[in-house]
Amino acid sequence: MRKGNKTYKWVGVILGVILIVNLPPVRWFSYFYVQNYTYSNYTGEFVAGEEYGKGGSFETVKLQFKDYSKSHTQEKDQKLYRTFSIKPWRFWDWYQWFGSGRDRFFLPYLSKEELRKNKGR
Repeated sequence: MRKGNKTYKWVGVILGVILIVNLPPVRWFSYFYVQNYTYSNYTGEFVAGEEYGKGGSFETVKLQFKDYSKSHTQEKDQKLYRTFSIKPWRFWDWYQWFGSGRDRFFLPYLSKEELRKNKGR
């Protein structure tokens, strides 16, 4: 067997594993490895999150933030940030990058340290 064929074989195996772990029946077993997504506004007065398997979704967070924004009209309160970092090595979560909640990954990032500094501003 030539070296080139071996490489293609391993690439195929790796891509196959990634595809299989992102299929819905198999994905259910990765429940313990799924990241919970958290969000905040600039000052940290609004905090919300999604918990995998608990029913909270990104759509729910957006609705909660919309309600919050109606009563808090300051400009810095009008933007939603993600407080989780994107971890591309977690290949079992890749299905979320292309699914219905992919907008969560396009939100600007606000680290926990920045959030602590911004509280009370």
